[in-house]
Amino acid sequence: PCPNVACTNEAAIRLEQTSDQSPRYASRRNGKLTKMLRSSAVQAFALAAAQMAAAAGGDHFSPVEYVNVLAGSFTKGDFFSTGNTLPLVGRPWGFNHWALQTNDGNTAWWFNGNDHEFRWIRCTHQPSPWIGDYGWFMMGPQMGGFTNNPTGFFEPRAAYVKPHMMDFTTAPDGMRIELAPTTHGAAVRVTFPARSGLDKRFCIKLGGGGGDGYDVVGRDPVQVDARTN
Repeated sequence: PCPNVACTNEAAIRLEQTSDQSPRYASRRNGKLTKMLRSSAVQAFALAAAQMAAAAGGDHFSPVEYVNVLAGSFTKGDFFSTGNTLPLVGRPWGFNHWALQTNDGNTAWWFNGNDHEFRWIRCTHQPSPWIGDYGWFMMGPQMGGFTNNPTGFFEPRAAYVKPHMMDFTTAPDGMRIELAPTTHGAAVRVTFPARSGLDKRFCIKLGGGGGDGYDVVGRDPVQVDARTN
């Protein structure tokens, strides 16, 4: 038996026996204590059930799995907002954060949880779309011919995006992209499908105005203008 529950019951009994209040008052007090105990028992049972379910599946229970970073991100510019949040991936007190970019990025609303296009992975320091971003750049893999504005397709709700990592596959090329944040940057792994005759590369696009540049890891690297926004 739980010592705290035993102590609470004893206190309720003593209150009913020694208080100079009316029996109705003691009855109400006991009723409130009973509700509190029932609520605590339900919460403890739910937590134990979640732990047992995780153990049965062979995984360790991790509260981070309950985090939905898409919450509040189903926003269309400054017309309709569900929170103006971003699905940020990063270390606690990290120097940089990472997020998916689902449009051309011409405004500060460069991600929408309802979009199905994948443009880039964005290194961001944006606290709010009303303030804007700074020191940002974009990166991502490409197959076939090089393009300044790549477009892939994915489903944000089907992607595994949590505070500690992202893992998703883009169509139509079938590139799997995995990212785990570090204190100052990130570790990225790209799994390209085995296809002959298609070039494979990883590109970095610097943010800013007319001084945008690209660095292509692979064939025919392009000179980069190092200015950022």
